[in-house]
Amino acid sequence: MNLFTKTLLFGATSLVLVACGNDENNNNNNSADNNENETEQTDNTNVNVDDNNNNMNNDNLDSNNTNNEDNEGLNDNEANENEEGMENNASVEEDGDADTSELPVTVDHEAGDDELVFEKDGEEYSHSAEVYETDFGKEVKILEGMDADYEEVGNQTKAHFTVEDEDHEMYGLTFTVHEAFSYDGDEIMVSDVDVERSMTLESSLIENAGHVESFEAYEIEDDSTPFHYFFEVEGDASKPGQWSEAISGNDYKQYNFFEVVEEGRYIVTIQFPADADEEFEATALAMALSYGPEGTTADLDEEELVDEEDADGDE
Repeated sequence: MNLFTKTLLFGATSLVLVACGNDENNNNNNSADNNENETEQTDNTNVNVDDNNNNMNNDNLDSNNTNNEDNEGLNDNEANENEEGMENNASVEEDGDADTSELPVTVDHEAGDDELVFEKDGEEYSHSAEVYETDFGKEVKILEGMDADYEEVGNQTKAHFTVEDEDHEMYGLTFTVHEAFSYDGDEIMVSDVDVERSMTLESSLIENAGHVESFEAYEIEDDSTPFHYFFEVEGDASKPGQWSEAISGNDYKQYNFFEVVEEGRYIVTIQFPADADEEFEATALAMALSYGPEGTTADLDEEELVDEEDADGDE
């Protein structure tokens, strides 16, 4: 716009000067020179602006390229970490590998039927208790004031032990013994005991639940218990799931103990608020580990059993 205006003024000035005579030609020439100088300065200014813009654009491009490279590096690192995590999980699922662990507490199975005696971290504890035999023949010790209830899940049975009294020392605990047999219709299926396969299947069910935040699997090598492996779980009971009133909406902790038999599994589960103290947790563990190996499996009639391979062949 400045260049265009100056050009119009120059043209008008020239016409006036011609009419006024030759005396003012020098002035016109000087004006023209000045205008040319201004034009050159304007052109130089534009060139400088263009150069600056080019430099800024180049700097921005370099910065963008650098940022893109940095982001690609971060994405590559994240991808590698995710792949490593997936590989680690896959190795556990495919190989059935897990840490071997001692039992969290040591239960005195020689103690009287009216007391639960156990040791944790070198300290001995004792509680008044009673022996409870489930409808499917398994025995556990529970504390006085705990109520028993049963749940039928298809052909399977769960025995639940809970505490309704908020003043009870174990309020908030849910203690479950689950006879999880495999069935073909009404017949119990049998197969060879495969602890690693059982552990892989069970871990995939529990670990992938949306409310689970921490999961550890351990094999048990201890002849004092019939259990073959156990899980230690922590999670968020504000997410969808089946929760007791004491746990719902809060963080929880859970242990699952598994005995693998030809007919399926026996699963003993304890679940309680995550902020429970150490003695509460140890007592709950002792009740779970008071579980006796005897059960109805040894007394099943041959007619009630069907081999799993035979059942697969009949389908």
